[in-house]
Amino acid sequence: MKHKKTFFILLTVFITISAVALVYSNSHRNKVNASFQDPQYLIEARKNIIGIWEHEEYPDFVWEFTTNGTLVCKNEGKIQKTLSYKIVNISPICGYNVDVDEKLETMYLITTEEDGTEECNDLRFPSGYPSDYQNKKICLTALGTASIDAATIFNKK
Repeated sequence: MKHKKTFFILLTVFITISAVALVYSNSHRNKVNASFQDPQYLIEARKNIIGIWEHEEYPDFVWEFTTNGTLVCKNEGKIQKTLSYKIVNISPICGYNVDVDEKLETMYLITTEEDGTEECNDLRFPSGYPSDYQNKKICLTALGTASIDAATIFNKK
């Protein structure tokens, strides 16, 4: 009888400690998620990319970024494919360890096809242009490409 009482007390203590730990961890996780905020330059990039962009060398090749995270790729006015997209500053992405430097405003464009295939590009809104050209140009360089000449440039329509 004495052993049953001890077992019951130990079981009750164990359950109580487990319940308290679970409640604490859930509340702590929610606080961490609630306080996380992207840097301002990422928020601005997500706003500024919305719209229609034409390839600098091939104006018939157009990308349209929508507010719902969809990228529509067109050639000569015909839809070639529709992808989802997001702009992030995380590492690793697409199997590459990348720089994440908020002072340099590093950011990456991840596009995902319907089958889940991802493509990742370094994304830049070139600076140094007069203010009326600001956010009117994007440069994309596929991750894993060493040459800066490999950048694809789009101009906002």
